[in-house]
Amino acid sequence: MGHRNRTLFLLLTAVFFVSVIAVFTVALYLNNSPPLIKGVIIPKSQTISNFSLLTHKNEPFTNESLLGDWHILAYGYTDCPDICPTTLAALVDVERNIIDSGQYTNVNILFYTVDPQRDTVEKLATYIPFFSRSFIGLTVAENTSEHLSFEKSLGLQALLTPLPDDAIGYKRYSVSHGVMLYIMNASGELQAILKPDINAQGTQSFSSDDIYRDYLALRKYFAVNS
Repeated sequence: MGHRNRTLFLLLTAVFFVSVIAVFTVALYLNNSPPLIKGVIIPKSQTISNFSLLTHKNEPFTNESLLGDWHILAYGYTDCPDICPTTLAALVDVERNIIDSGQYTNVNILFYTVDPQRDTVEKLATYIPFFSRSFIGLTVAENTSEHLSFEKSLGLQALLTPLPDDAIGYKRYSVSHGVMLYIMNASGELQAILKPDINAQGTQSFSSDDIYRDYLALRKYFAVNS
C-alpha cells in the first residue's frame, strides 16, 4: 500500500471510529434523558413530611404505607360534580391498562379528600369502591393536624368558602381545589406531578392514555436512573 493510500486509509478509519463514538454518545444521552410528560419530573425525588391519615377502611395510613410500591394520588372531595369523578374514572382505565400490560404493576391509586368534615371514613367507604375496590380513599383522623404536613409537602391546594347564613343542610360552605396528579416512588417520595388538559372553555381533564403513557415512561426511566 502506497504512502498516500495508507494515509487515506488511516484517515477514513479515524473518521469511522469518531462517527461510532458520536452515535454511541448521542444514543447514551437519549437513553438517559428524562422522558417528556404532561407535567413535571422531580429528578431528585422530594421527601414527604411525616403524616398520619385514615383510609376508607378505617386503617392508618402513614409515610410507611407508601414504601415498597409506587402511588398515584388524586385529590378532591366526594360531592365534587365533575373533575373528581372523571379523574377517578380515568384512573380506573389506567389501572386496567397497567394490569393488562403486566408492566410495573406495583402501583396503588389514592384519593385524598380536602373536605374531611363531610368526607368521613364511612362516606369514603361507599364512594371509593364505586370506582375500584383496589383504590384507597384517604381522610383526616379526628382531632389531629398531621394531615397538614402531607398537604404542604405535595402542595395540595383547596379552599373552603362559607356560604350565606340562609344556606341549608351540610352545604354551608363550598369547596374548590387544584387539579393535579402526584406520582410517588417506592421510597415514598414525590417523583412527578401530572397536569391536566384544558379545553377552550377552561374545563380541565385527564386523558387515561396520557396518564398511562407518562406512568410507564417514568417507571422505565427511573428503573435505570434511580
